Amino acid sequence: MRIAVVTPIPTPYRDAFWNVISAQPGVDLHLLYCAWGKADRPWKNDWPMRYPHTFLKGWNLLAWKAMEASLYLNPVIIRSLSSLKPDAIVIGGYNHFTMWMAMFWARLTHTPYFLMCETHKSDNKKGILKNLRTMLLKWIARTSNGALPTGQQASLYLQEYGWEIRNLFELPNIPDIEAIESITRSLHQQKKVLRNKWGVKNQRIIVCVGRLVQKKHVDHLIKSFAQLKTAYNVRLVIVGNGDQEEILKQLCRQQQVTDRVQFTGFLDPQEILEWLTISEIFALASNETWGVAPIEAAAAGKFILLSSGVGSATELAKRYAHLKIIAHGNMQAWKNALEHALKKTGKENEKLSENKNLSPWHLETQACQFLNYLKNTSGIGGI
Repeated sequence: MRIAVVTPIPTPYRDAFWNVISAQPGVDLHLLYCAWGKADRPWKNDWPMRYPHTFLKGWNLLAWKAMEASLYLNPVIIRSLSSLKPDAIVIGGYNHFTMWMAMFWARLTHTPYFLMCETHKSDNKKGILKNLRTMLLKWIARTSNGALPTGQQASLYLQEYGWEIRNLFELPNIPDIEAIESITRSLHQQKKVLRNKWGVKNQRIIVCVGRLVQKKHVDHLIKSFAQLKTAYNVRLVIVGNGDQEEILKQLCRQQQVTDRVQFTGFLDPQEILEWLTISEIFALASNETWGVAPIEAAAAGKFILLSSGVGSATELAKRYAHLKIIAHGNMQAWKNALEHALKKTGKENEKLSENKNLSPWHLETQACQFLNYLKNTSGIGGI
């Protein structure tokens, strides 16, 4: 079965999944990336990509607006798909002109196509934008063979626009959980070395991993952290970069916590795992459609605090016991949750990794289910 995937940029977590898909018997996979990367995600793209892939020539029409903004236009997508002649196309979202062109090509050639979607109800728009989106999604629901929501919330969202539940397959955006478990177990033996490397010595660590953009609401975390007693001897480590970085550093000065908050800047995946290894608590106060970093933290066995605005929170809570969901934007609730987590962790933190059931999210399991879904829904054999 020839599968073409049209997606915005490479990511270390989703590309690990495509590696597993490509290794399955009878699968001929080709990835078509709209761009090499984005300003707010300056990855080196040095992880394995064991499948044929193409970086399409084109433009990000919103590159001028903000680091995280993107609207891709890659006219060459038509020629690329015509050359590949896929049996099925997986399209990563509906927000880019390139994705629309891929959908129209699929319709013209009677090629089955499937929409990948993270968006859910909390992603609200009003007025003409809402009406245009409604028209677009209803058209995709009528013309596609199915969709791949990341979880239950995204599934319900798609059903509102006309998808039948029998044509949906929940495909969470997940990292290589087994690899993270193995790496962090190995790094655990080097905790003293890692603490010296990052200059934290005996302090307890709360880590936040994410882009420093408005929707991540790192300011909520800083304000709540500032209310904690200094007797806890804890450091808040913020991993990531973005256009809010200087604003957040100014907030730390206002809250008088500059000596207790550390900004690392952008880090590569391996360095993030080092911070997860030496931390006790992972915290994310954002409002976003999914969120991969909390899943990495669960694989590493951390105590996790998540805003109710994090799309992956409810899905992860079904599989990981040491997680607390806090009402989005409630500063007092966040302060209480941080104190609770600091009291609960420590010696008990060593046992957290024993209480999880993440095996349904292992990549091999997901790959087999995904391919069976494509085969059954598109009516194409060859797998």
